[in-house]
Amino acid sequence: MTDVPTIRSLEERLQELHALTAQTPLFNPVFQLGLELSRGLESGTLSLDTLGGLVAELECESLQDR
Repeated sequence: MTDVPTIRSLEERLQELHALTAQTPLFNPVFQLGLELSRGLESGTLSLDTLGGLVAELECESLQDR
């Protein structure tokens, strides 16, 4: 994850990962996306502030959808 992730890019990546379940039914796309985000934090390509901003954005979207 060299680019700053957006909600849209994370949704697209999750769809890509979900497609892999057709080949490997035990594959967990949500776990894999979480692992990729964790690796981004560890490598410094993703900051806690950026991740926190994404969480806040998702929170706002979920409240608006209610």
